[in-house]
Amino acid sequence: MNPRNPLIVAAIIFFVGFSLIAAFIAFQIWGAVFMLFSLLLFSLGMWLALRTRYVLIDEMEVGVTFNRFNNSFCRFIPETEPKPRYGCKEPKIPLWAPFSFRWLERQDPHYVRLKWYETLSDKKITKRSQSASGKTKNIRTADGILVNITWKVSFIVNVYVLTDNIRHKLARTLPENADKVVKGKAERAIKHLVETRLAEELYQDSTIQRLEAEIAQNVYNLLALRETPDDPESDFIFNLGFQPIPERDVSLGPIEMPIEVEKALETAHQRRIHTDMVTEAMNRLHEAIGRFDDNDMKRLEKLEKLRILDEKDVESIHLAKVFVGKQE
Repeated sequence: MNPRNPLIVAAIIFFVGFSLIAAFIAFQIWGAVFMLFSLLLFSLGMWLALRTRYVLIDEMEVGVTFNRFNNSFCRFIPETEPKPRYGCKEPKIPLWAPFSFRWLERQDPHYVRLKWYETLSDKKITKRSQSASGKTKNIRTADGILVNITWKVSFIVNVYVLTDNIRHKLARTLPENADKVVKGKAERAIKHLVETRLAEELYQDSTIQRLEAEIAQNVYNLLALRETPDDPESDFIFNLGFQPIPERDVSLGPIEMPIEVEKALETAHQRRIHTDMVTEAMNRLHEAIGRFDDNDMKRLEKLEKLRILDEKDVESIHLAKVFVGKQE
């Protein structure tokens, strides 16, 4: 029932006026006074009762209400994403109802009136970005090496995408333990991805970036599952109430390994670099020699003979110096 309905307001005015006239005719002035006094007391009681039922929800938070009698989940407030009709402007009073009270004309979507059986939880769900972080230890790679990985995942809660079958559970979990929900899924995704890779692959270029992208996607898949995973428009089988996680909101590293494994990988990497350099040099030499003609080969042959003769001359001079030294 909408109390701003003009028919309801007119009916209340008619009833109050009729009661005052009837009391005056029956009891004269004292009847009217008694009627007015009773009406004032009733209005004061209603005002006090209604005043405590209005709550102001911060625009960056979501309120959670429960049934005051059996503590069952009722609803999130505001119930949908707020779209203020007037923005920051003062709400206007309609011309057809100049007698409306201010509380009847509230247009602020964040100022919500609780139902008589509802109670607002002290714990709110923030719409701000949150984060979960940790260090997952003793993850075994595909070749049996134990590694430790430090990670961090940023996320945003969106209660309006919660599926009906789990809404009552997450209403109690998300206000304080949203990070624990994401942390459990992130550790699971990291373990599954690292266990499919060799320890050597974790040191290759762009490995961290690829892992971060895969972890972001896998974590969200664990938080929300669609009937058709490849179709973003399909219905959710379940959704724990989180926005999709971009890969930029996942930070991975450092990756720690046993010291002896790191040294072995470093040595193997250096050998690989040396081998690549030698191979490249030999390829260039082979390519250069392949361009030589007969004249070039004859010149090289003469140079090699001169080099051999030069080495023999140097050896002869050295032996002569040694012999002269002994004679002296």
